[in-house]
Amino acid sequence: MSKTLQYTLEGLELGQSQHHRNLSVFPIFHQNGDGPAYLSLKEAIAKGFLEVVEVSESGSVPQLKAINKGEQPILLADGEELEGAKQNRIVNTSLLLAAHSENLIPVSCTESGRWSYSSRRFSDSGVMMASRARYRKASRVYESLKANRGYDAMQGEVWQDIEEVHLKSGSSSSRTRAMKDAFLQREKDMKEFLEAFPLQPGQNGMLLFLNSELIGMDYVSRPEAYAGLHEKLIKSHAIEALAEEEIPDGDNTPLEVRATNFLNSLQKMTVEQRQPPVGLGADYRFEDMDAAGAALAYEGAVVHLAAFNKSALGDTRAGRSRLARREERINRQWAERRRSFEEALRRSATPSMENVPGQ
Repeated sequence: MSKTLQYTLEGLELGQSQHHRNLSVFPIFHQNGDGPAYLSLKEAIAKGFLEVVEVSESGSVPQLKAINKGEQPILLADGEELEGAKQNRIVNTSLLLAAHSENLIPVSCTESGRWSYSSRRFSDSGVMMASRARYRKASRVYESLKANRGYDAMQGEVWQDIEEVHLKSGSSSSRTRAMKDAFLQREKDMKEFLEAFPLQPGQNGMLLFLNSELIGMDYVSRPEAYAGLHEKLIKSHAIEALAEEEIPDGDNTPLEVRATNFLNSLQKMTVEQRQPPVGLGADYRFEDMDAAGAALAYEGAVVHLAAFNKSALGDTRAGRSRLARREERINRQWAERRRSFEEALRRSATPSMENVPGQ
């Protein structure tokens, strides 16, 4: 494991656990400083330092143009959603955009029923991909990297994951099947979770349990930047929690012990270093039979770290035949949707989908 990643993991501290319904949250803090200065996506857009637009007038589904007009780098966290332009998108991997830079960033569509301008620029949608869908996407991106296909999240599977989120939220009236609509459908319930898990002073992240099963964790080096992600992360887990009934915990091991064991297990994993597709720093990927994750490091500090428990997602060897059947079903659905979408594009004289990953 890299010294930078090891140093970060060793310095993580768990705060007092918080509970609401079937969700338990441990705030994460770090004892070893903030690292380099940068802004969150939320803050950068609000201050006018970040401009995100389509790559051209006709657009390209798997790419957007991100322009940093400011003096500081900007963190785009894996799974954050951008709203507007020709269709809403999520960021496929965490990126740190250099000051005064222009980059083409890898994204996935989260609004399958729209390919027309609602605005010229993207805004911060205020949501992040639902946690299980986000972790599945991260796993697919890692598989794509190992196959030298770049940061491809497999668009067909992204849409399938979003349909599952709509089903979980009871959202049946979304005209464009926008992921954000599923969150808006449960806005009142979301507010309860946000009130139950308020941001703590100096907080750097969180580790979560759903029905006493460890789901995953996120860490951001600067508390000021983490503050821009806190509510998004809570909502990404809350939408999963709302879809599940409360189940009694059958494990007598305290949650804090399980949380600590999970963090310790991350330190033992073999780490693979890669260059991010754009921007600053190094991209680290790690995985074993039980867990997986990714970290973006810059100037000797881990800027963003996300890790998840595979068993909570059904991603185990025992479940691979089920996943294979699911992939076959998704590929058939994707082929049908692709034909319909291309026909609609021909009628409206918009670009083809030939360059969309995951075909």
